[in-house]
Amino acid sequence: MTKKTWLTLKMKTDSAGNHMITEYSKINFGEKIDDQQFSLDLPKDVTIQEISGQDTSESISLEDVKQQLEKFLLVPEVNGLTLDNISMVKGIEERPEYSFDYVLDGELAFFCHNF
Repeated sequence: MTKKTWLTLKMKTDSAGNHMITEYSKINFGEKIDDQQFSLDLPKDVTIQEISGQDTSESISLEDVKQQLEKFLLVPEVNGLTLDNISMVKGIEERPEYSFDYVLDGELAFFCHNF
């Protein structure tokens, strides 16, 4: 990642013995993009709904998550990485969705979702 653009320029992936490298070496930041690329042509029978930007999640304990989900992915707390917060929100069809926030050196490092 370059600090000038904050773009990830090289990524290495190792999964089940498969190795992949994605690298961007030539990027033209001055390239003009036609505004038409950002237009959306919706069918006439589409219903558009406004989604509130309000955070409707609630904090939940790890013990409660264990009872509700029974099986889920939990990232080990090693090398300074800690589980900071678990939140739950009602998703599609009122199905609960869980978010696990992990912190490293006092900053949010990443989060994981379980549905």
